[in-house]
Amino acid sequence: MSDGIDLREIISWKKFKDRVRVDTNHCLTHANKQCVSEIVLTVHLPYESLRKWGDVRKKASLLHSGTSCSYIQMLNTFVYANCGYRVKQNCQRVEKRLEKACSEIKRKFVGKSGAVYRTLSQQDLHLALKFNELMTVGEVESALATEKERCESIKKTNQELNQSLSEAAVVNQAKTEELSKAQREVEELACENKCLKDYVEKLGQNLNFENGGKVISEVSERQQQRKLSELKTHTEKALWFSKTFGLDIQDVSFVDEKGTQHAFSYKPKEKQAYKELSEEDKQKVKNILFILDKFCIGDAAYHELTMLCEGLPRSYLIKQCKDDINKLSHIVRTPGTAQGAQLDFQTELESVVQDMVSLCTSQCKPLRHPQPGRGGDFDLEG
Repeated sequence: MSDGIDLREIISWKKFKDRVRVDTNHCLTHANKQCVSEIVLTVHLPYESLRKWGDVRKKASLLHSGTSCSYIQMLNTFVYANCGYRVKQNCQRVEKRLEKACSEIKRKFVGKSGAVYRTLSQQDLHLALKFNELMTVGEVESALATEKERCESIKKTNQELNQSLSEAAVVNQAKTEELSKAQREVEELACENKCLKDYVEKLGQNLNFENGGKVISEVSERQQQRKLSELKTHTEKALWFSKTFGLDIQDVSFVDEKGTQHAFSYKPKEKQAYKELSEEDKQKVKNILFILDKFCIGDAAYHELTMLCEGLPRSYLIKQCKDDINKLSHIVRTPGTAQGAQLDFQTELESVVQDMVSLCTSQCKPLRHPQPGRGGDFDLEG
């Protein structure tokens, strides 16, 4: 712990700074020991101040989070203010001397009062300091340089920590935003999941499959086809749970009151091209196409009819038949604003010329090769 303003306040530095003296009047005890040459300074410390240093040491340690306070630190607050010197922190002789003296002086003051107390308060402790116990200017400068380097290192570390803290704050902000977004998505998914759960729970409860009309045996054939088509759709909806067992509906069979069997097949039908149909089926498709053209019925209307009525050729077969018939002649729109259609002249001309060439090729005979000895004359075979 450095000699700061806190330590000065605890030891009552202002009260005793004028009573502490530093001089060269050394104690005779040291002179008798012939070690005066080693002594540089003698510090005169009042008993009244020293009797409190033991308690001050404990109090300072509590104020600075358990950091121990030495007697040399308290001594330096007075010595440095008087002469500018400092005692080395690792000087065990001075530390032990002060510890012993403070303890003895404190015991002397116990139970004393009046003139005896005043006499003890006026007495001083003469503490001699040797040259090797004091810090030189070089040592102070070296310690100061070390502290400066340590301070610069701490500043650099502090800057790096501040930068890391800023980066961590940015990352934390981004993570917080991502967490908020994820929480909102979870809430939305939870709400959607609840809606889907309620919907699944209600499946099959309010399905209106009830027949409101007559039974199959009491209606006409056309109405039977309509009801059977509706029943086929409802049957597939009612048996949707079979897919949860890994099963698909292939065929369903019903029997009416008269014993007639009605079978539904859910197998996907393979599409058959118009060219693959039999002549009878092709003629049936052509007849239906003739009716559609005569009464101007569109492809969309015919497609709806095939969905309601069983047995009708599929709409894609009608389109293929129409395309095959359109290939027989090339019909284009008439020029101008008037509505109309006409045969393409160039296409028709090419068709007629090809027909004539084919006819001539089939009727004419090829030329015979020239016979030698007849002057190169040609003999026609026909």
